[in-house]
Amino acid sequence: MAEKIMEAASNGPRLSKWNIIQYGMICCYSIGLHASISLPFYLVKYSVTYLLAYYIMLLSFCVPICYVQMKLGAIYRQNIFGIFSLLVPILKGCAIAILLLSYIRCLTGSLELSYCLYYAFVSFVFPYDETTHPNHREMSGHQIPIVFFKENFLQISDRLSDGGYLVWYIALTLLVTWFIVFLFTVKEPSFISKLACVISPVALSLLLVALVYGWAVPLPTAPSEKYSRMEFVNGTWTYHERDVNEEEKEKDVFTWNISLSKLYSPQPWMDALLLHIYSLGLWSGIIPTLGSHLYNNKNTILSANVILLVVYGFLPVVFGFAFIPYISSNSSYGMFQFGERLKPGLDLLLLGMFGKIRHAPGIALCLYLGIYLFGMLHVVLHLVVVWDALLTSLPTCLLQFFRRRSVLVAMLCFLSFMLCIPYCFQSGVYLYMLVNSYLDRLIFTVVIVSIVPSVIGYIKQNLMYLLLERALMSLWYGLSSLIIAAMLIYYFAVF
Repeated sequence: MAEKIMEAASNGPRLSKWNIIQYGMICCYSIGLHASISLPFYLVKYSVTYLLAYYIMLLSFCVPICYVQMKLGAIYRQNIFGIFSLLVPILKGCAIAILLLSYIRCLTGSLELSYCLYYAFVSFVFPYDETTHPNHREMSGHQIPIVFFKENFLQISDRLSDGGYLVWYIALTLLVTWFIVFLFTVKEPSFISKLACVISPVALSLLLVALVYGWAVPLPTAPSEKYSRMEFVNGTWTYHERDVNEEEKEKDVFTWNISLSKLYSPQPWMDALLLHIYSLGLWSGIIPTLGSHLYNNKNTILSANVILLVVYGFLPVVFGFAFIPYISSNSSYGMFQFGERLKPGLDLLLLGMFGKIRHAPGIALCLYLGIYLFGMLHVVLHLVVVWDALLTSLPTCLLQFFRRRSVLVAMLCFLSFMLCIPYCFQSGVYLYMLVNSYLDRLIFTVVIVSIVPSVIGYIKQNLMYLLLERALMSLWYGLSSLIIAAMLIYYFAVF
């Protein structure tokens, strides 16, 4: 049985190999939209002590999972669907489920990217005129971002059943996002290495500009933000300054407090776990695809895992601290009022940070566009995995009819755009939150089921590795997956 599997793997597709620079640029996918915005959010929520949970979970659970999955890709030179079909054919449905969950995540991710694309340019036009709001007499400058986000940008309805009308600019930015996805995925999967060598340096440069500006240059503020409220008296606007007591109530949202009391709760540990699952794509099929473009030897796989974990462990933390100057000290931005409904950190990006950076349009463009590019690389790499698995499994007659990959990818991207249209209605944000909620509750099932083919595939590799080493790595992988699944079940049952 093992000989047949290895023979099938050796007859697999001839994939291009990546050099260390290409692979390092591709590893920037792990920064993505999730890590770049969620990590600053958690630093604000839990203080700097959150990094302890972040790194403990990374070293304890992500190391064996990344290593084993990358090794499987290097051995069999297949995507996750091909690997599961070779090892345990009866469980290849699990691979389909993993790819389906990954695809749905890409649909919601494209909506989040469209938000970032819109915000990258909206700062060049003053986004909100407080004098047009019915409650302008009681509204301070700090309330402008949340009012703009909910009423002007989303034009949000009261509930999911109130569908409302299509918000045209969200649909337009979503269309642009899927057109860019088409351009990036229309070529063969090997094109992703060249693409990453362009996207990653550009995104890093844009965020570096925002980092330097945030710590070196004081951010400009609007006149209305220097006052507590406005009032129309005798035909003129009167601004009421804040008193000392009101200023004392505003506390810095980020603290260097190193108290470990917040880590006694399971919440920060679960937040760190979910951050790793979705940023690294631990069960999205992406890591075996990375391994399929690497040489199957111990030093190469070990070096590849070190590069991936160093990039993911270092860069999001750097940009997390870089975003601190752009976070307002006033909680009325809604960072914690509206944040529980959105992806963690999305409200921080579109409310808390936008409140300060909207008065520096050039820097806002760099920040939002940099995050957009990292998120685009993350989504594109996941969709390349999905397209690759789907196109290779289509009937030969269908492939011969269309002949060209570009036609099939265009159809898939257009279909994906149409599936995202409901998100663009006034009630779309409720649908987005509902889909994210159910996806989070399904992930533990694929974690458990995927243990069997992964462990079998790693145990049945060539004899270059000692049996004891294979047994220990398989045990570490299995225990890590079981513990993660138990933590997810507990988290969703309690919280």
